[in-house]
Amino acid sequence: MNRQNTDELIIIGGARGVGKTTVAKKVFELLHGSYVHPGDHFIRYMYSKPWIGDPKIIEGMALHEILNAPKPTIVDLHYKAYTKPTGYVEGFCDDSLKVLADNYSKIKLYLIELDVDTLYERRMSDPNKTNKKRKLEKETITEELKQNKEGFEHFVKQMQNLTIVEIKVIVNTDLEKTIDEILS
Repeated sequence: MNRQNTDELIIIGGARGVGKTTVAKKVFELLHGSYVHPGDHFIRYMYSKPWIGDPKIIEGMALHEILNAPKPTIVDLHYKAYTKPTGYVEGFCDDSLKVLADNYSKIKLYLIELDVDTLYERRMSDPNKTNKKRKLEKETITEELKQNKEGFEHFVKQMQNLTIVEIKVIVNTDLEKTIDEILS
């Protein structure tokens, strides 16, 4: 297997509102690597102009950004994301996961979680909740958490025999403790 890069890839994911972006950005600041948010490509090209309607092309752009980012690379994503009309889709296809595994000697996967009630309270108390397009029903939140856990498990299954050195599910009730768990 050709390893072009011997550095570390840290993937931090979870449902909307669990704190994954806050955690990922803080880890980025502390490690002085790079921060990549693949969802930015989807927002930019699926929902605005210039419009690129093929998710595979957009995924390729996000993959290119990750592979060319200064190391260590911290990736902030949804392990599964909801898109219309498709429903829940994997954060990256299996081929992209293999490319990532082939280009990093160490990959760490973290699923950031919260219980449904805490996540519901966070969403309800967010002053920007209407701008963020987050669903507020507990049933929807439960499904988002379930789908992201399934997506996380898919990433682990596809990459576990390749280059994963750490797999953790972290309940983000305290930001500093969550960051310590990732950096320890």
